[in-house]
Amino acid sequence: MTHGFQIDVALSDGFHLIRRRPGDVLAWGVILALPVMLSVIVMIDLFMTIGPEAIAEDADPSPQALAAMMRMQAWSMLINVVQLIGYVLIIAAIGRAVLWPERAPGRFFDLRVGMDEARVAVAGLAVMAGCYGVMLVVVLLAFAFGAAFWMVSETAAVIMGVAVGLAGIVGIVWAALRTSMIMPLSIASQDFAFVSGWKMTKGRVGVLLGLFAATIAITLVIHVLFLVVAGLIALGVSIPFWPQLAAWVESAQGGVPDFNLGVAVAVGVAAFVMIAIYYGIIVAIWIAPGVSACRQMLATQKQDETGAAALS
Repeated sequence: MTHGFQIDVALSDGFHLIRRRPGDVLAWGVILALPVMLSVIVMIDLFMTIGPEAIAEDADPSPQALAAMMRMQAWSMLINVVQLIGYVLIIAAIGRAVLWPERAPGRFFDLRVGMDEARVAVAGLAVMAGCYGVMLVVVLLAFAFGAAFWMVSETAAVIMGVAVGLAGIVGIVWAALRTSMIMPLSIASQDFAFVSGWKMTKGRVGVLLGLFAATIAITLVIHVLFLVVAGLIALGVSIPFWPQLAAWVESAQGGVPDFNLGVAVAVGVAAFVMIAIYYGIIVAIWIAPGVSACRQMLATQKQDETGAAALS
């Protein structure tokens, strides 16, 4: 049985997308980096409200500190929601870009609110709910088997619990692979594709596992390269300011350190740009291979149907 797609083509489509639409990829990264920046601002607000002295002395929080903590929790919940919405919009945009690479991108970096985004959100929530449900069942089964064998032997109970847990992990991975085509196929078919997406992956779990394992490996390599490059850039830029940095560290011993606002803003902007580039590249390389596999399998199915029609 043909697998219907080539792993190397699927992996390369993410890089092709970055090369074809670098501005869109950067914009997607900015959208994903904004919640990170907001989280940092909220943490700084909490730190400044509590004060370094109170943190060092482990003192009881003041009413202002309690208010800042509640404010941070509220903002954190809102930021998480915004981040999820951003992922939905970007996944749908990447899906359209990879499924129809010849199509001209829409306005606002091909970000929109429509049925594609609704299908991505519903399919994603359904798959996540299913995975969490399976995980809950696996945990309960592991504890149940462990408790049942505990009366016989503690070692047997531990071994059985671990075996059930490992078997559950394998089952979760299998289910995730079987449902991996639901979101891209929902975009491609312009309809919810729960059944057809499940059928599309039948007999292809092994090759899909290879695809996503390779995707994870590439993502990790890019992550390491990004850390190395960012570290080298930060080291090179900071060398002329080492005397000022040493004085900054010394002034920090007695309280809130004095710092140059212009330098802090420049460093913050540079860090934000780097984080945005990182997020844009990662999300493109992570999402595109699965969508590419779906596009290739749809093309293979169409060729098979055309060939069957010609023979008949």
